[in-house]
Amino acid sequence: MKYLRGSKITQIEIANEFYETSLACFALKKDRIYAIPGFVNGLFACELYFKIIVGDKIKELEGKDRHDLHCLYNLLKEEEKEKLKSAYHSNDYTLEHLLSIIGDGYTKWRYIYENGNEKFGDGYPFQYTEEFINHYAPTLKAMATYIVSNNT
Repeated sequence: MKYLRGSKITQIEIANEFYETSLACFALKKDRIYAIPGFVNGLFACELYFKIIVGDKIKELEGKDRHDLHCLYNLLKEEEKEKLKSAYHSNDYTLEHLLSIIGDGYTKWRYIYENGNEKFGDGYPFQYTEEFINHYAPTLKAMATYIVSNNT
């Protein structure tokens, strides 16, 4: 069991807490202000799930790339990529294309207060950020949980 910095809480528990917080934020849609914490927590949960899945391969990435979902996705084994692709199909984007656009969304949303919407280009699919979290996070969670349960 891998614990975070000597604590009794595991990586998967932390990831699950961020994911559950994201879902709670999205459940409060009547108040738009909860969308941003929903994005931040959901994308960070996905990042943590990816990092559990890729394991030591994370060492191949440097700096900001360690937060980029597209870079993390590229570290997956082919069968893991296929499992994730099969979780959801969009008529507008392939998973790879979507990740290339929203891959650094965690950093963009987390620091939105610094630069406002300047960080988001015209092509940023705001509507697909929540869609990505809702459709791909459960599969990432299941994949990460499987790895953790088989490594203990």
